[in-house]
Amino acid sequence: MIDTHCHLWFPDFDADREEVIQRARDVGVHTMIQVGCDEESSRQSIELAEKYEGMHATVGLHPNDHASWEDGKALEWMRKLIESSKKVVALGETGLDYYRSAEHSDIQEAMLRGHCALAQEFDLPLIIHLRATKLPKRSSELGVGSSELNAVERNCLRILDDLKVGEGKALFHCFAGDRRMAEEVLKRGWYISFSGVVTYPNAEELREVAKMCPIDRIVVETDAPFLTPQKNRGGRNEPAYVVETAEMIAGLKMLPLQELEKKLDENVGRLFGLK
Repeated sequence: MIDTHCHLWFPDFDADREEVIQRARDVGVHTMIQVGCDEESSRQSIELAEKYEGMHATVGLHPNDHASWEDGKALEWMRKLIESSKKVVALGETGLDYYRSAEHSDIQEAMLRGHCALAQEFDLPLIIHLRATKLPKRSSELGVGSSELNAVERNCLRILDDLKVGEGKALFHCFAGDRRMAEEVLKRGWYISFSGVVTYPNAEELREVAKMCPIDRIVVETDAPFLTPQKNRGGRNEPAYVVETAEMIAGLKMLPLQELEKKLDENVGRLFGLK
């Protein structure tokens, strides 16, 4: 089992990080990808990846941290961090986030374009974060089966298409879109990651998306310490809990968990270039 997206550098884990890692290994989570959100956390992600067997790292600047972009100067530290370690397997998380406000959308788009260019320079995949505005609400609320994409989805696809992000070179992390968005991602040859959200009682539409996604284009994640799956919801998330998400996906796909695990491992290997 692989947790493709977690943040064990968060202070939430300072008191018991070693125990959290051991609990993950005890339930078969053999690989954990530490995802950076700014310069310091990207550096910490690499430090964790270098310290622990079975860990890898990403380097990136979260779209909500647009104040740190400084006209692209962030690309300088990203490049240095990528070159500093063979444990870096992706760029991100990057993307667009209009949840509270789209006021800084121009900067966020410049950030995404910068990440795309750097990913192409180093032949690395992108970890894409998308979060829409509160209003208008999700396209699903316009009616089941609506063909409307929201602004954050349209803009992200436009940018990735403009920069010719290739097949297998983008992972839409913690996917929360509807069937139409999933279809747009899949037809471009990109990957979709499901988190603990798919286990929530009110996530029926997301479970339908999981059912329709080809098994060779999906992975699972925790986004720890966030988005704890249903059994432990309300508490801190950790990599061991990715098993609950995988169990849900296996049930939706009507596959034995062991068979799903093998497929997910193969997908992660292709996506991140891991053996």
